[in-house]
Amino acid sequence: MVRELEVLGKLPYLKPYLKRYTFATWAIAFGITPDRVALWIGDEVTTVLRHYYHVRVVDSECPDF
Repeated sequence: MVRELEVLGKLPYLKPYLKRYTFATWAIAFGITPDRVALWIGDEVTTVLRHYYHVRVVDSECPDF
């Protein structure tokens, strides 16, 4: 499905950093410890806490457009 959308040109280009950011943020939001996330993404725990740790990202509501 994703590859089909890509072939049709319906997927915007996403920089690898955005995928990393999303992965780290959601991993923490789902209870993975920051030290484990740091290990997985090859970063320091302090960097993970500074850039990827967002309180209640899962609980936040998306506005209805």
